[in-house]
Amino acid sequence: VYKRTLTATFNGNGATSGSVASISGTQYYNNGNIANPTITLPANGYSRTNYKFNGWNYGAVGAKITLTGNITVSAQWIQSVYAYGYTGGMQSFTAPVTGTYLLEVWGAQGGNNNGASDRATPGYGGYGAGYVTLNQGQVIYICVGENGNRAIRQYRYTYNGGGRAYDAPGGGATHIGTRNGTLREYGNTSGLFIVAGGGGGAGAGHSPNGGVLGHGYQGGSGGGASGGYGYAQHYAGDNGGFGYGGWNSGSEWLAAGGGGLYGGAYGREDSDSAWTAGGGGGSGYIGGVSNGSWSNGVRSGDGYAKITLC
Repeated sequence: VYKRTLTATFNGNGATSGSVASISGTQYYNNGNIANPTITLPANGYSRTNYKFNGWNYGAVGAKITLTGNITVSAQWIQSVYAYGYTGGMQSFTAPVTGTYLLEVWGAQGGNNNGASDRATPGYGGYGAGYVTLNQGQVIYICVGENGNRAIRQYRYTYNGGGRAYDAPGGGATHIGTRNGTLREYGNTSGLFIVAGGGGGAGAGHSPNGGVLGHGYQGGSGGGASGGYGYAQHYAGDNGGFGYGGWNSGSEWLAAGGGGLYGGAYGREDSDSAWTAGGGGGSGYIGGVSNGSWSNGVRSGDGYAKITLC
């Protein structure tokens, strides 16, 4: 009877850290008769940034395999973190496996004439998070809001509902849902998972002081059950609507409201036109997720979204 040692060596297949010890067994043979060793595939000891372990190329953890020669067993991975920045258009995600996914969204900040000295701090975008169950192959849609400063001097809505203004547009909302469209195109919450409101545009004043809340006519924060008020909200104008921030068609200079499930109001000027209030922030929404949470005023710049396989 003859014998030899057969070894299964493990490979991280792109792993960023970790290791797994090789496993050996003894093969016996004589006159054409062979007795091959059986090994059990071990637990994974590797990790890979933004990926989730999905078994070995020879089977799942705990599976028994027979060695007929030396082999290399490689870890199999599924991408687990998907990030979405602002593109000015709709984006999509296809679930790689059936499972639970964490959805996170950040609204965009409002505009402030690119930091002009007569403008206060714009409202920052809100944040929302929660869990959904998706089936393998299911497609959902992501819409990332635009920073209000991108629309300075253009007098247009910022992408995904930020109110329009010449100097201080509102920031766009960020949302995820089952329908392909902006919040305004949705028109209601059917198919909507989650929304983070955009921040309001910054007001102009006698002596803006960097937007310290209560002193600089700061734009209202996006997010939460309702967006934050712009400072001196008693001068706030008409509210926006579902998916878009308020703006004043009679004065393109007034700070606009942020986009959101319901958009923020624009900020009115005072009686002697010496200053204008900041626009209100847009509201968020977590009615389409489980264990939802949210907060106001946490995101500067463009909006952002992230999907994580749990």
